[in-house]
Amino acid sequence: MSDGGYLGGFQGVGPLVPRPEGLSGDPGRSGENALGRATPVGVNRRDVTHPWLATSTWGRALRVFFSALAVWLLALLVSVLAFADGRLEYFASSVPGAVALLVLPPVGCALLAVALQPWLARLAVPTQSLLVGIAAYVAAVLISAVAQLAWADGGIGCLAGEPCITGFWQTAAFAALILLPAIVLGAIAYAIAHVSVTARGRWAFVGVLALALVVTVVFAVTALT
Repeated sequence: MSDGGYLGGFQGVGPLVPRPEGLSGDPGRSGENALGRATPVGVNRRDVTHPWLATSTWGRALRVFFSALAVWLLALLVSVLAFADGRLEYFASSVPGAVALLVLPPVGCALLAVALQPWLARLAVPTQSLLVGIAAYVAAVLISAVAQLAWADGGIGCLAGEPCITGFWQTAAFAALILLPAIVLGAIAYAIAHVSVTARGRWAFVGVLALALVVTVVFAVTALT
């Protein structure tokens, strides 16, 4: 019924004939090797996709959170030392306020990154990072404007008397100006999280996080003593 030849990847009922070495061993792939190409054995699409795409949603969220926390801690400490004479109470006068100041921005950045993943996955990594930074910036501006109107006696600086910034759009414009660095911070945080799934990127991720935590602990101990 068959001369034992190779018919479309199926051996006939005649004597078994070994598969020619030139054909790919994966029946789901075309026979690149049969055409004389130097295709490595066992290579498939999953081998050439970034490990980030194989990371779970929770895994991505945690990586973005910790990278954003590290970047945010370093940026906040620089701001406190440069503009507030080393006093964190200039930015947050209570313990709950300080905790919210430290935790909420990284949480928001992680949620935004996860929510945007269906669209980000189609783009290059630099573009993904930039879009996450822009989204974090827009969210920070809106939240700051609403928070100032709700809890700061109607505006920015009004506790010290007139003149002060009042009204939603004035407050939003002021927040849009001072929060421009959020674009860079969000982009850097996402880029670090994205490369953290690779062998080299993992060390960078751990290094930045460790540096931020050590510097924060040293700052806190110094401020309390």
